[in-house]
Amino acid sequence: MCDGHVLDKVRHVITHAGAVWHVDVYEGILNGVVLAEVELQHADQKLDLPGWIGKEVTSDPRYRKINMQTQRIIGLRKSLASITVN
Repeated sequence: MCDGHVLDKVRHVITHAGAVWHVDVYEGILNGVVLAEVELQHADQKLDLPGWIGKEVTSDPRYRKINMQTQRIIGLRKSLASITVN
């Protein structure tokens, strides 16, 4: 069912300023992708962001796992199609 494209990741749990962050470091097809998330107690909770946090991508559909995986698969297929055998 996965067609050989299994998402591999290592999850790190990091506490910073009283908040628990889940940092997923992907391998395999999504190698190089690192996503961090934190559960808020309420929507207007103030949050002290760690210095290693990048841009906010929660509402950006490009960062949904299925979309990232699809783009990588398309990229791999394009790369393979451009290889010519002599």
